[in-house]
Amino acid sequence: MKNSTFWIVAAGIAIFAWFKYRMATMLEFTLGGISFAGGTLLNPVVLIDININNPTSTTATINAINVQLISNGSNIGSVNQTYEQVISGNTQSVLQLPINVQVVGLLADIVQTIKMKGTVLQLIGTVTVDLIPVPINITYNF
Repeated sequence: MKNSTFWIVAAGIAIFAWFKYRMATMLEFTLGGISFAGGTLLNPVVLIDININNPTSTTATINAINVQLISNGSNIGSVNQTYEQVISGNTQSVLQLPINVQVVGLLADIVQTIKMKGTVLQLIGTVTVDLIPVPINITYNF
């Protein structure tokens, strides 16, 4: 009897973990907006809004985010923060990321922007949803 109880509990945990993983990977991330949030001349801070759409009926919690901000191939900043932002089912939410911009990367990006007459902005990394890391790759062309 003990052996069958173990397998029932193990199967229940596996089903729950699969359900949470599936829900976490169904979240949709898009770029909402970019603004300067202050900082100093040598260490400017950019505020990036990420729109999060939860198309499921299950509530999700954003636990952490670890992303690189890349513009025209130059790494211009990163963020590695913990959060406890709850996103109810069938709703949209905005996650604001303050990113410390690396001046050297920003200067290289300005040169590339002039050459290319535009900017390709990427956020690449992971978002931890309900303790499950989910890859994120948002590309935006200006």
